[in-house]
Amino acid sequence: MMKASGTQLPKNEGGHPGDADLVKRKLDCAVINFVHTYREENQEAPFDTVRCPFFEGSPLFPGARIAERTHLQWCVHDPKKSVIGYFRPREQN
Repeated sequence: MMKASGTQLPKNEGGHPGDADLVKRKLDCAVINFVHTYREENQEAPFDTVRCPFFEGSPLFPGARIAERTHLQWCVHDPKKSVIGYFRPREQN
């Protein structure tokens, strides 16, 4: 679709020099937004949230698939509909 429209695909980019994890995820964001738009245009139910693991950093040990900064991220499409509450961990005394 991007090629047909003559539009360049966005690219994930580094957020700082030497950023091998490409933390500015412009392409990832565009894909998620495309799915939301596609579903809306085709009268399909929207996704409230999207969840994805990110494997960042060096492996924790040889052969590991768990990295130093592996984490999950959630993209909340409609916070007023999807977020009931949140908490902040208390600071250690």
